[in-house]
Amino acid sequence: MSPNGTQRNSGKDPWRNSHQEGPPDLTHLFKKIFGKFKQSKNQNQTNAPAAPGKLAGIAVLLLVAIWGVAGFFLVSPAEQSVILRFGKYVGTVGPGPHWIPPFIERHYTVNIQRVESFPYEAEMLTHDVNIVSVKIQVQYRIADLKNYLFNVVAPITTLHQAASSALRQVIGQMNLDPILTTGREELAQNVMEILQKTLASYHSGIEVREVTLQSSKPPDAITAAFDDVIKATEDGKRYINQAEAYAKRRVLIAQGEASRIAQEADAYSYSVAAQASGAASRYLALLKPYQLAPGITRERLYLDTMTNVLKNSQNILVEGGGNNVLYLPLEQLLKQQKLAEKSASPSSTSVSAIDNTLTTSDAEAQAGAPNRPSYPSDGGGR
Repeated sequence: MSPNGTQRNSGKDPWRNSHQEGPPDLTHLFKKIFGKFKQSKNQNQTNAPAAPGKLAGIAVLLLVAIWGVAGFFLVSPAEQSVILRFGKYVGTVGPGPHWIPPFIERHYTVNIQRVESFPYEAEMLTHDVNIVSVKIQVQYRIADLKNYLFNVVAPITTLHQAASSALRQVIGQMNLDPILTTGREELAQNVMEILQKTLASYHSGIEVREVTLQSSKPPDAITAAFDDVIKATEDGKRYINQAEAYAKRRVLIAQGEASRIAQEADAYSYSVAAQASGAASRYLALLKPYQLAPGITRERLYLDTMTNVLKNSQNILVEGGGNNVLYLPLEQLLKQQKLAEKSASPSSTSVSAIDNTLTTSDAEAQAGAPNRPSYPSDGGGR
């Protein structure tokens, strides 16, 4: 109970409206003031009538006090408030107590530090013409309260549409494999950059704090086909690697064979050149003995030639006049003879013998040996 005996209404405050930001309920306030005035007039009806001017002044003062008190409002540290004068933007105030003239100015207070988020999921087409289902989470907050409230009609709807556009743009420029494996962080970063640039161009007053890629997978309806494609792609890569390894191995083998053949050809050319040079030297060495003793030299050359020809052929001696064939193993005999010659001290070659003969003949010619035989011009050779 109040001191004047009336019951206090604890549910409603006469100095403040039920809405924190609106003006007080003047109708209820006037009814209460005039009700008290009528009650006081009935109680003092026997006394002298009160002056109407005094009562009107009290009412005006009371209204001015109520009007002044109703203009105070408090902004918390995480909030900002915009001031509107007859609906036109006047300014933005920060944390602390503030006052505005009621009925002339209004204020809208918004928490600008709170971070909001929303998910977005859709199926999109990649750069390599594959379908992928992508889900992202966008975190944002209000950075400029004036732009957020007055530049864009529906800032949250604009944010959702801009996020969809940025995600489709990034997905359309990437292949499927990076989206599913190694390019997830790059995808989220690119979406965040494009989304922030779009919102900045709209002057929406929204700041994107983070974009998180929650999932990226092929649609459920084509999962089996997608697995087959992945398997076929892996098989193709494996076959390509095997073919490249085989090609490299064959190239290395061919290069080795070519190098070997080239070296053998060089060695053969050197050998033929050396043999030709040796043969030329040998014939040049035989020229002088042939000029001195043509018959003997031709005979010895003939025997050497026949030896070289017959040593690689099988020789069979047949005794004439009989039916029985007596086989004489000349090859085995020659091999044994060669082995015996190798085991014994090496004898001089035919060329050395010819050289020794030439030396002896020269010595005899110089000594004037009278017993030197004369050979006919044909040399008696065969």
